[in-house]
Amino acid sequence: MLKTTEDDSTKSGKAGVKFPYRKAVRALMFLMTGTRPDLAYSVGYLSRVLHKPTAEDVIRVKRVFRYLSGTVSKGTVYKSDCDAGIVECYSDADFGRCTTTGRSTSGVVVCHAG
Repeated sequence: MLKTTEDDSTKSGKAGVKFPYRKAVRALMFLMTGTRPDLAYSVGYLSRVLHKPTAEDVIRVKRVFRYLSGTVSKGTVYKSDCDAGIVECYSDADFGRCTTTGRSTSGVVVCHAG
């Protein structure tokens, strides 16, 4: 069960949670930049509340870790024996979809030599 701290709940109206939230998001960010670009949106969303995460935020982080445990065989693979090839670039954007902040979300994938 998640424990809340009294001082956080009285200051912000939200219940603070005792959970290594920043460390968990940092670990997800490390995976995202190295081998799992599919986590980019999730990590960006989770990074918005690093100061006082709520119980719902912790549930979201745990959901991403469950997703990772189910998709261990997926990710970016770096090979040293590939022939030089064509550079392929893909991009997508969603302008102003976030109803909370009005921010846009975009992503880019670049493939070289497979």
